[in-house]
Amino acid sequence: LKNKLVWFIIFNQSFDLKGRSIFIEKNFIFEKFRNKRIGTSLFSKVLEYAIQHNIENIKWVVTKDEHQYLPIYKGMGASIISNIATYEFLRKDLESISKNKIDFNSELFKIKSITNRNLPEIKYFLEEEGSENEIDVYNLMKYGLGENPLFKILYVEVDEEIVGLATYFDYFSPLYGKSSHIQCTIVKNKYKGIGIGKILNVYLMNTLLKENYNYLTIDIHKNDHYSLERMKLFNATKNNNLIVEMHRDSLRNLINNK
Repeated sequence: LKNKLVWFIIFNQSFDLKGRSIFIEKNFIFEKFRNKRIGTSLFSKVLEYAIQHNIENIKWVVTKDEHQYLPIYKGMGASIISNIATYEFLRKDLESISKNKIDFNSELFKIKSITNRNLPEIKYFLEEEGSENEIDVYNLMKYGLGENPLFKILYVEVDEEIVGLATYFDYFSPLYGKSSHIQCTIVKNKYKGIGIGKILNVYLMNTLLKENYNYLTIDIHKNDHYSLERMKLFNATKNNNLIVEMHRDSLRNLINNK
């Protein structure tokens, strides 16, 4: 108002197995300007951006102090993600975990990043391991490769067979600076419980430290026993914020009816 900053939204784009996504990192308005529909107007611009750029879903977190807004979000067509827990690691936590003695140059396994050549194999692995969505190799190539990928994949290979992978993306946090988020860690059933997930996570943490990242968050499915145990082993801090998500159909309906 009159060249004064009263509200801002910081969001980043990524790509998960459902398609292109937006995660709202920070949504802030000065208290004296609240309840004046300024926020609604700005939020609608984010929704319009999502539709124009073929975004499949938008996610954001709701803190304990913001629970009064949940009925509003549900009225907009949003849903609460109740089966995912998010764990967070500050730089000091990454430094502590990176001290784990793991030989990443082992002859038993190899850790690699996604390339054009293994995209079909990545697709097959994801679908074989129970992905709820059909995996499009073209989308993997379009959004996962290039100078500014919307997501990245690390995978573990044993005897030239992919036995586990982690999908993640980088972003900038206004609070912590350079940050990264692991969307999922998947290990083949016959290889679960022998440390493949730990190897992936620790390898990535070491990489992030070398590249001066300050913050990492990891989404864990609440039924994933092995990953939850790994978070305990890491002494990870559970983030108790609620994750709210809006899918493309809800976005479109909201914009058409506003």
